Amino acid sequence: MFFGGEFKVGKKKASEILKKLKDKGKESFEVEAFRILEFYGVDVPEYQVARSKVDIYYIIEDIGLPVVLKAVASSAVHREDLEAVVVVSSKEDVDSAYPKALGEIVSNLPWLTLESILVQKFVPSSEKHTFIFERENKKDKGTVKVDGALGGKIDEVSFDDYPYVLPVVAFFKDFQDDVKILEVDFVRSENDGRWYLVDAKCYLLT
Repeated sequence: MFFGGEFKVGKKKASEILKKLKDKGKESFEVEAFRILEFYGVDVPEYQVARSKVDIYYIIEDIGLPVVLKAVASSAVHREDLEAVVVVSSKEDVDSAYPKALGEIVSNLPWLTLESILVQKFVPSSEKHTFIFERENKKDKGTVKVDGALGGKIDEVSFDDYPYVLPVVAFFKDFQDDVKILEVDFVRSENDGRWYLVDAKCYLLT
């Protein structure tokens, strides 16, 4: 993880990813948000994208157990509200977890298209912080909410207590003309004490 500077590598990679998403007509995304913030230096648990149940078994062999299965839809959604996030502790759990992760979205949001399953290494934690960065238009530098409470204008908020979120702030500022809302969840690992990005949703200005 690194802080400060202009995050030049992250900005360049983010520009390339955002251009491709816009060319596809995407207005919100999740998996790509992980990729972008990784380029900015954020710690992200190991993850891969599965296109089928068979893929999940191969990914488990690669990154190990336990993992979290998260359904990825055509538009960013709050999976936790739909119970579309399932922890898998053994290969035998996949048979029941796979349809559950998919089915909750299909049942509750039938207008969305299911694209894939995000298979993410599970991070044991009892500490979590949610940050929501938001702006109304391209001229708006934006505000931030921390754990549901309005923190204030982004340029006036101190992140001294949350240094791990500084790369996220940098990305939000770098793409003032593009990013409308950026929601990120961080948890502190009980294993190594580091803060990991475990969920990310990004909505573009239109």
